Amino acid sequence: MNLDHTTRSKKVNTQEKLFDGVVSVFDSFKTTPDIVSLVEVSGQTIVARLREDTDYNAVAIKNGYRSGGYNVIAWDHGLYESCHYNDSACGRYGSVVLTERTREQPLTICHVAVHLPTKGSWEKSAKLVLKHVEDVKREGADAVTIAGDFNKCPASVAEIFAEDLGFVSVIPSTRPTTKKGNCIDNIIVDDRATACTYKVRNDIGLFSHFPVSTTVYYEK
Repeated sequence: MNLDHTTRSKKVNTQEKLFDGVVSVFDSFKTTPDIVSLVEVSGQTIVARLREDTDYNAVAIKNGYRSGGYNVIAWDHGLYESCHYNDSACGRYGSVVLTERTREQPLTICHVAVHLPTKGSWEKSAKLVLKHVEDVKREGADAVTIAGDFNKCPASVAEIFAEDLGFVSVIPSTRPTTKKGNCIDNIIVDDRATACTYKVRNDIGLFSHFPVSTTVYYEK
């Protein structure tokens, strides 16, 4: 979810209202999401509230934009234990390494939240994300997912992420993910995962970007 603070609805124009609005989005799904990426979060209040008032743990990672705030990653702490999180040098991504609590042979999953730039440094930033993915796989991560605002259409994202590391875009088309009609938000998964369904929630108008979700199954 991109929570762009410059174009939010008045229903979510304070930190407390923002928390309530985000949780209402979670609750609107048939199944509450296990792992969530929130980008362009203007403060850290939402992290404290998620930890105190929900079943999520969460971290906030500065996203490098002058007024863009944080990328926040939240996860169901009943399902996952956090090993560590990474704050990127360039500030355009952050990641959390999670270990399943519920299997005899638990998977270690790295989830990366991105808010890539719109201009000339896009490819450089995308390559830094790729290098980070290579590093966490070398360190033992079984699977990687990347989610957020890529600021590029799925075809452009695939040129970088599919060709180099075999990632697959969950949203393969030009279906709009913003009120302006752009398709720039996505979730991409590696070859360890199968994304069975996806939703672009254009029925939710709290933000200029629509929430995007997918159901992912991992090979044992």
